[in-house]
Amino acid sequence: MATLDDILLARDLRSERQRQLLQEVGPDKALCQLTVVPPGADKQLSGLTLRLGREGLAAVMNSALCGPLCHEALTAAGYEALWIAPLAPLEAKRIAVCLEDTHPHGRVFDIDVLQNDGTPIEREDIGHAPRRCYLCNEPAKVCARSRAHSIDELLQAFRSLTS
Repeated sequence: MATLDDILLARDLRSERQRQLLQEVGPDKALCQLTVVPPGADKQLSGLTLRLGREGLAAVMNSALCGPLCHEALTAAGYEALWIAPLAPLEAKRIAVCLEDTHPHGRVFDIDVLQNDGTPIEREDIGHAPRRCYLCNEPAKVCARSRAHSIDELLQAFRSLTS
């Protein structure tokens, strides 16, 4: 199981990859990132995270969001894939949200779209509600910040969403 330092280092390395790739992104393209990050310290869950990540990536590559894959890895922070989509960032985010909302396991995918300055486009920027908590109807960020639910409860909900 990864330590907090391992997870933070993996996130830092992902941010550095993003910064490098953003140099290739013009206003007519978007840097996209797919992550699968289960709750708790075990971000790999005996291969479940990798399976889900590859399932999500296959859905992306079969959509208009498809672009050349720049990076894919299973890290201490979970599954991650980065690619440059040949779409304007707002259009890319619309497709990303559609995949998250309609794919059978889309609830556990997090498809981020970054503008060429590195600013992420939020769901609210395109008229959608924020992501909801796995357990209640509150925005996920609110529950995460307040630690409204135990890791065990969240992990059980994550597993039920992926079975």
